Amino acid sequence: NMANLSNINNKFIVTDGGQALINQTAAGFNADADDLIVGNLSGNTGITIASGSSVGNYGSIYFADGAGSGTASKAGYIRYEQNTSKMTIGINAVEKVAIDVSGNVGIGTTSPNHKLEIIGNTLIQGTQGFNAANETADIYLGDTGSIIRGVYDVGTHIMTNGTERLTVRGSTGNVGIGTITPSEILHIKDSTNTTLNIE
Repeated sequence: NMANLSNINNKFIVTDGGQALINQTAAGFNADADDLIVGNLSGNTGITIASGSSVGNYGSIYFADGAGSGTASKAGYIRYEQNTSKMTIGINAVEKVAIDVSGNVGIGTTSPNHKLEIIGNTLIQGTQGFNAANETADIYLGDTGSIIRGVYDVGTHIMTNGTERLTVRGSTGNVGIGTITPSEILHIKDSTNTTLNIE
């Protein structure tokens, strides 16, 4: 049953179960997130949070696991400050991710100076969780030809122009330049140039 709190056009409805429907007349959406339903599955739909533009004015969405003014009332949050044009994501009432006006993203820092700035350790894995033979995890530098590549149970490779230039074998620590199977601590191989220049 539904109690119509607006008008016959059914623009705002509250069901007997306490669900609020805006521009929607049918309940039955996913039970994990059906307390407020906005839209009628047609065209664009949105919610606008119109906050002030002075310092300290925010538009926020809080995820609470308790009432009051402490941590529980904003255990998780998404917040936007108009004055600085900064978006933040918080966990346990502490800012964890920041996106500034330049589009810089910070994880573990509130004021990133680069497109991605991470304070703390970072783990990059392949599609299989980096536990399958010959699986790779790549970091691309500028383009698809400049790569730092980790290969499961093999080692680390540095590539330019799509070609491996330097290899560090994981099992031995041997370093190869011009070879991907270095047999010594430092193994240099070049079939066209045998000169090593040290200045």
